[in-house]
Amino acid sequence: MDRVLEYHCQAEKEEANGDFEPEPRTWYLGPNSSKPVQAFSPPVQQPQVWKAPASVPRTADGRPDLNGLFESDHGGSNYGLETRGSSPGALTPPARGVVVDPPDGRLPYQPWARAEREYRDTPIRGYDDPTAHCFPAGVPRAIYVPTPFHIVQTRDYIATMHERISWRLISFNRTRHLPDTIRLWQGDSIGHWDGDMLVVESTNFNGRTWGNEVGDVFSHALHVVEQFKPMDASLIQYEATITDPIVYTRPLPSRCR
Repeated sequence: MDRVLEYHCQAEKEEANGDFEPEPRTWYLGPNSSKPVQAFSPPVQQPQVWKAPASVPRTADGRPDLNGLFESDHGGSNYGLETRGSSPGALTPPARGVVVDPPDGRLPYQPWARAEREYRDTPIRGYDDPTAHCFPAGVPRAIYVPTPFHIVQTRDYIATMHERISWRLISFNRTRHLPDTIRLWQGDSIGHWDGDMLVVESTNFNGRTWGNEVGDVFSHALHVVEQFKPMDASLIQYEATITDPIVYTRPLPSRCR
């Protein structure tokens, strides 16, 4: 077993007790559940070999050294991936928007998912955000919540450690993801280097996370490809391409630093 549990015991107890009502449109409900219609297939990733500036430190094996404490210039992404003002009553602050494609910065939601997103951003649904119960934020949200995270890098793994006692392991020594029936809050992450750029592919999500406090929607079909480009000793450019054919009509790139 090359992983540890994803969260602390109290959250695990809440999940085991069934404190959350299942959402069949997004949750993974088992191998025998009905398969929802998917609007498209994940795009094929093309290698993009990238060279880091000379100011980027290196590990003993010559890779960029990503070890350290970071906090994202998230632009309010934890309160909405789209550009938005403050919510009614200023319950959540504004967001500048991090969606780079489509050019209008709007999430390409399917109609049912747009309606669900708007319903989640109401007072009656506020406590339904799983992070309010100390579950992991998930991918990519764990990168853009407004709190620092720590990267620990070895030859075989990268671990990211987050507040609320959650963590994520990115494996360099596997090329195949876990069996489809194994589903996780943080997904299953496999990394590789395209030159000096760390590329991480994550699948096997359980579909229970929210994209942020206002409820941007992800499902168990979520497929995330992240790019970490070290720009200097203390700056990483981060881009995530989100593919979720149950929720969206097309892949969705977003970017922050």
